[in-house]
Amino acid sequence: MAAVLPVMANSIAQMSDEDCNAILRPCLAVVSCKNAKTWTPIFR
Repeated sequence: MAAVLPVMANSIAQMSDEDCNAILRPCLAVVSCKNAKTWTPIFR
């Protein structure tokens, strides 16, 4: 995993903002963070 992460980060850094958002926004839309006793979406 440690060898793969730098390659992924470099590839994402070279993408256009549109392409990056097309990947990251759907992923972040399903992520929640526990805040006290409640789960809160991190991205809407």
